[in-house]
Amino acid sequence: MLGFAVGLFCIQSTLPAQPASLENGQRFRRELATAETHDYSVSLRRGDWFRAVFRPYGIHASIEIRDPAGSEQINYDTSRHTQIDTLPQFIAQVDGVHRIQVRARSRGKGSYDVRISIQPADDLARASTEAVKTLLAADPSGDRNAATARQTITRFEHAVELARQAVEPMLEAHLSRRLGVAYLTLGELAPADRWLEGSLAIFRRESNAAGIAAATHDLATHRMMAGERRMAIDLYRKAFALRESAGDAWGAAQSLTNLGLAYHPTEEPEKQLEAYSLALTRWRHLGDVHAEATTLHNIAETYLRLGDYPRALEYCERALPLHRANAQLAGETHTLSHMADAYRNLGQPQKSLNLLTDAVQLARKRDVQWMLANTLVDLAQTLQAVRQPAKAIEAYEEALAIRLKTGNRGLVAQIRSELGIMRMATHPDRAKEDLTAALQTFESTGNQAGRMQALAGLALLDRKNGHLAAALARMETALGLLEKIREKVPGAELRASLLASRRDYHDLHVDLLMELHRSDPRAGHAARAFAAVESGRARGLLDLLAEAGVSVEQGIAPELRERELRAIGRLSNLSARLLAERSKPAPDANRIRLIESETAELDAEADRLQVLIRASHRAYADLKYPKALSLHDVQSVLAPGVALAEYALTREASYLFVVTRSSFAAHRLAPPPAIEAKLREFREMVGRPGRREFARYRQVAASLYQMLLGPAESLLARNSRLVIVPDGVLHYLPFEALTTGGETAGSFAALPYLARRWSTAYAPSATVYARLVSTPGASAGGNLMALGNPLNALAPRLPAAENEARTVAAMFGGARSTVLLGLDATEHAVKFDPRVADASVLHFAAHGVLDDRPRASGLLLAAGKGEDGLLQAREIFNLRWKASLAVLSACDSGSGTLQRGEGVLALTRAFLYAGAEAVAVSLWRVEDLATSALMQSFYDAFRKSGDPVTSLRKAKLTLIANPTTAHPYYWAPFVLVGGAGK
Repeated sequence: MLGFAVGLFCIQSTLPAQPASLENGQRFRRELATAETHDYSVSLRRGDWFRAVFRPYGIHASIEIRDPAGSEQINYDTSRHTQIDTLPQFIAQVDGVHRIQVRARSRGKGSYDVRISIQPADDLARASTEAVKTLLAADPSGDRNAATARQTITRFEHAVELARQAVEPMLEAHLSRRLGVAYLTLGELAPADRWLEGSLAIFRRESNAAGIAAATHDLATHRMMAGERRMAIDLYRKAFALRESAGDAWGAAQSLTNLGLAYHPTEEPEKQLEAYSLALTRWRHLGDVHAEATTLHNIAETYLRLGDYPRALEYCERALPLHRANAQLAGETHTLSHMADAYRNLGQPQKSLNLLTDAVQLARKRDVQWMLANTLVDLAQTLQAVRQPAKAIEAYEEALAIRLKTGNRGLVAQIRSELGIMRMATHPDRAKEDLTAALQTFESTGNQAGRMQALAGLALLDRKNGHLAAALARMETALGLLEKIREKVPGAELRASLLASRRDYHDLHVDLLMELHRSDPRAGHAARAFAAVESGRARGLLDLLAEAGVSVEQGIAPELRERELRAIGRLSNLSARLLAERSKPAPDANRIRLIESETAELDAEADRLQVLIRASHRAYADLKYPKALSLHDVQSVLAPGVALAEYALTREASYLFVVTRSSFAAHRLAPPPAIEAKLREFREMVGRPGRREFARYRQVAASLYQMLLGPAESLLARNSRLVIVPDGVLHYLPFEALTTGGETAGSFAALPYLARRWSTAYAPSATVYARLVSTPGASAGGNLMALGNPLNALAPRLPAAENEARTVAAMFGGARSTVLLGLDATEHAVKFDPRVADASVLHFAAHGVLDDRPRASGLLLAAGKGEDGLLQAREIFNLRWKASLAVLSACDSGSGTLQRGEGVLALTRAFLYAGAEAVAVSLWRVEDLATSALMQSFYDAFRKSGDPVTSLRKAKLTLIANPTTAHPYYWAPFVLVGGAGK
């Protein structure tokens, strides 16, 4: 954010009665509030030199002076001129009473100082007045084109000479500072540094604290543009402290915003988000809509760098209308670029390209070179995504030419790194030159994210040239940097987003190891590849499980925790209102937009509170997050007869790793596009029960089995239990419904399903699975809590679910069971009834609610006692259970957002975090009566064995044996995730 506040004189003041007429030498202070106007007058003779030191405190204000004929002599507005105190002045052209008006220009309450000076004009007065006129006429926003900036510089250099002639050191200081700002706008750092340092020297000599603060702020911006982040951070902190102590609310908010910019978004995101959050609150209080919009898109940029693209879009969508309402083309261009970046990473490159085309046109229209360079880089990245490499290189080269003029080594290195990767296929020598130069710059400036990118590019080049060992060494260095960055990111979800956004690094690492394994199968590269897959798999959930042991009831400010809980409760209520509105026969679109807007605002507040809690809570700071396990470590926790099948789908290839207690094998599978195409076909058929698809189903199910498990069949056959660790689209595949092939069956009931051969469980990663099976938990023979058919106005009744809950409880044992039905199956009971917290088995027969935001997904329960009836994942995270098993007998309970490296993020991870060791969920909308039958069969087996994995398999076989429910549609959707096999 390139806005620069200017300092003020510190003047003594008294508080007189409101003067009607002002006189030479008069000084006073007066309060000023929203929309107030104060009128004064002053008598002048022609040739009088009028000067008014005018300084507002805590509020923006303007001072306007008109001559007796009504002609404007001064119109000085601190909201436009950022509190310049260099004597707004003029030389009277006529005799008579001149009118003075002071007006509030922002919301709130503050005050202002005035000091009046009147004396006959001389040559020095004329020089000073012309210099001030130049200063006040300049556009201070930083949003101007190159030609205008050059004109401003010429005028300012002349004005500096006039100020020196007039012996006006403060005027010279302010003009010098504005010259520095003008050069910063052009990206010319050397002259900017010279003028800024000169202004600071004068402010110090004159002991002008506010001027020192403002010049310090601008020097921080200079250091930031030069790529010297640490020095910029120190200077912004100093500027903020100086402005805060001087009562400069606007300047303090500005320094906070720029302090946020100085923090690296992937290395210090918690500090960056905290600075932005504090600044955002201040801008809203000051009523500065432009600064508010700028801060919103700055926050969006942080989430972009962390890979949280949906949240980045939310902030962009809040910033864009504010920019447009204030005709801020620079802000609009910046925000459009951020939105394009988010859409590109969300797999919508054409939408991204459309937005960037508009953004580039805006940047060219304004002729703001730094903005054009930034937008061209974004355009180049999107052109890569839509496979237009020639145009992408053109955009990069134009951006590079612009940035080379600025002298910003960091930005030049960024483009050279991107260009190096682009040129790899056609100009490998130039590619190596670009990447090597970029790496050297990133290393010298301490840009770790840039180092990772350049190292990955050089690794790709080494691989292309057949230097696999060198490529591997570079990637392991890059991934070591990524791990260090990840450790600094606050909160498991943001860490998961960061890893997902850098998943390509892990993929390349795995591809390299598997290529080395193919050339030397005995060197242990496959085991290292398995460990590499684990290091990028479900790390967010692993971190969450570690955080589950931290008590947030102690060690943080109670009001902070209370604010978080209140925000979560309000978010749930808003979601319930939104669901209710959308469920109406004629939904109110305006009301939906209002609720969505309020939800986004509150969601952002909840995120900020999470950051603050983790930043202030000692237990989080001291927590040692678990590392991914090695092959040997995973083998040590696997029980005899258990085979773990872990998949890795990279950009280039698919791999299967099979691990048992005493053996290990790695296989290269069909390319990912072939697997995805076959899986789509399978999912379409499994969702349509009927005889007509039988022959095709048999062929596709057998083909998919051979693709995914066929190469490891001999090893798998020696085990009775499978633990599947899926990747990518495989999260949506019920493996039990695949067929092992070679059959001549004529019906669905006779097919050789995988479920006939193995008991199957699922896990987000081998490391998470090991943690779950190794954690002491509740006994499977404890108490059952069942909730069935909760009455909620937002969804139809589920009579079969009520019968299901009653039957399950009866089978489990009446003395050991509690059943809550209808109006008694409340959200309040789930949160506060000790029987729920202490139950070893939790059973929910209810409607599920899916949301694009994982934390907003939930279960519909009965309302009451202050609860809205929508139990969201974000609320479950605050619960603590002792359950060995949780069963979600609800529609689509296992679905949710698919994040690369993390899997399906929805209710499953919330239940695991809350304490459940294993969770049974459904992968698609389930049939009510068939589900009830499956659950009865499941619990009949479970109460005898205490083993949910074999029990679920027996229940599925029971439904397969019945011709009415033999189609996989009825029994396949339910899968078991978590710590099975104890």
